[in-house]
Amino acid sequence: MKVLSETKNTNLFKVPVIEDIIRFKWSYFRWAIIILLFIPFLAYFGAFLTFATWAIKEDYEYEQKVDGSKKGWETATEWLVISCIVFIVGFAYVELR
Repeated sequence: MKVLSETKNTNLFKVPVIEDIIRFKWSYFRWAIIILLFIPFLAYFGAFLTFATWAIKEDYEYEQKVDGSKKGWETATEWLVISCIVFIVGFAYVELR
């Protein structure tokens, strides 16, 4: 497979046996990619969007208040930041191994 992946001859991929090997291997790796990379990416994307919209808006509105009362959004913001960092470290690990 390594030799096949490094070949410049693209006509090899039109050979039925090679197509079947690729389909067979892709059927396993497709689910591994979806489960190990895509679903965590969706969770990271959701956490980042929530942080970038809701938490920043709450922080801006807090700065505009005169009474200085803070609500529980600070803890949620901290957890969102921590979860984003954990996802980034996890994605870096997957990329570097």
